[in-house]
Amino acid sequence: MFHVKQRLHEHFAQAGIQLSELQSERFLLYHQELLSWNRRTNLISKNDEARIVQRHFLESALLSLFQILQGDVSVIDIGTGAGFPGLPLKIVQPAMSLTLLDSKRMKTLFLKSLIRKMNLSNIELVCERAEIAGKNQAFKHRFDVAMSRAVTSLSKLHEFASPFLKSGGTLVAIKGSNLGTEIATFEKSYPALSVSTKALPRSSSGRNQVAVFVSKAPLHQSRLAV
Repeated sequence: MFHVKQRLHEHFAQAGIQLSELQSERFLLYHQELLSWNRRTNLISKNDEARIVQRHFLESALLSLFQILQGDVSVIDIGTGAGFPGLPLKIVQPAMSLTLLDSKRMKTLFLKSLIRKMNLSNIELVCERAEIAGKNQAFKHRFDVAMSRAVTSLSKLHEFASPFLKSGGTLVAIKGSNLGTEIATFEKSYPALSVSTKALPRSSSGRNQVAVFVSKAPLHQSRLAV
């Protein structure tokens, strides 16, 4: 665990994110539980077990560098899986109100156990398909931000996210960098919506990831904090 903790602090510091002792302890617990549960159920790829810090924790937490995801903001993570990107983001931005949505029961059970052990507050877990949860009045137009990491196409993700978002809310999607065709298709289908992209700082996973912002409102808040 010492080496994991060292990697956590090194990689996060290089990205401009300083972890407190409590945040570090929560990430270490997350790492331990993820490996333990992954022996029984498919939470992440076996190939990713050696790069959890870089590929899953850091890439998710990099969203905290955007002002739109800082402070007291209500967020829903659609198709969160093993908690990405929502849970690492919540660890480094504890003031946010977070709802984790996934339809897989075992992944939901993992997150329920993990959240309890982390003693995180102001976080909700929902086991349901996005298209069904979006019809639930308890979630209608409730969130400032809906986000997702590589779940589906931007157009389909927008369909899932729209019922959850407040007026002027923003969809944030983490995608690979080859987005030209996908964005062109989206803009053709939704010409009234504003689309903006920002490259995430390249993590030591070596991947080029992009944050895509979709909103009816101006995107002046979606700049990287300096």
